[in-house]
Amino acid sequence: MSKASITYLPFGTTLVGGAIAMAILDLLVKKNVLTFDDVQGALKTAQGCLINSPTVTGSIEGARIIEEIREQFATRWQKQQAFL
Repeated sequence: MSKASITYLPFGTTLVGGAIAMAILDLLVKKNVLTFDDVQGALKTAQGCLINSPTVTGSIEGARIIEEIREQFATRWQKQQAFL
């Protein structure tokens, strides 16, 4: 078991979850299961769900994290397209 501080555990969990989400979404696009636009739309929907629930603890921070994932995914996608 990790010796991570309990203070940083939620942050670390978020980072891991975001990294896994990015990897899965990237794989689904590469295998032509989803398009780039599908991924951006799904992330925007997820983000909107969190923004529309401001009374839920952590929802705004979650929405910000999803925005970061959207931006990272778009940047990676643009770089990949530049090499094609």
